[in-house]
Amino acid sequence: MKNKKRQYFIILSVIILILSLVLGIILTNIENLELYEKSYDKYVVYNKFETGFAKMKVKSIFDYFHSKGELDSGFFNESEISHLKDVKILLLKIKFLFLINLIVLIYIIFILLKKKEFKLLFPSIMIISGSFIFLIFFLFILFNSIIGFEFIFDKFHRAFFVDNWLFDVRTSNMINLFPQGYFSDMAFFIIFRIFLISTILIILGLIIGNMKNKKNLF
Repeated sequence: MKNKKRQYFIILSVIILILSLVLGIILTNIENLELYEKSYDKYVVYNKFETGFAKMKVKSIFDYFHSKGELDSGFFNESEISHLKDVKILLLKIKFLFLINLIVLIYIIFILLKKKEFKLLFPSIMIISGSFIFLIFFLFILFNSIIGFEFIFDKFHRAFFVDNWLFDVRTSNMINLFPQGYFSDMAFFIIFRIFLISTILIILGLIIGNMKNKKNLF
């Protein structure tokens, strides 16, 4: 590849790799039942709902997201059902975007292997991607400490949903089943996973790059 083409290729590869990893981490952790159970103990959800009943309702929502069932209109009110439908649509969009990025990433790796430039370029792509993902982690922690998670939570919902996500804490089964503290814990859980992945990317990039340099010396 020529130098200018190589630069554009690296930039595109970094964007695709970052999106693939971040979206993949979100999708694999957003339905983490173990995290739900820990949060339920922490936020005393089991004082409001019997343990088996709460787990059953959470599973029914997951099934609905995967088109394996319908929502219980006797348990969730009209606004809550409308909001969960919007969440399902958003998750489908994230899955579609993840799939597209994954296909493009596989194609990028194929091109690098075909041109025998994988060891030359991919370490740089990994290090740059890891650095940017680490920056995302740092900015989230910074914003959360300055403006608080509640502000981030509010802006996120205003950006992606219509006015069907504001529920009465006294009567909403949705809020009782999913306290805001749970979403805060889930966000930190996902961000921490992103931090780990960024660290691994940087380390692997440095190792592969170092192996390539040592090989060139001999």
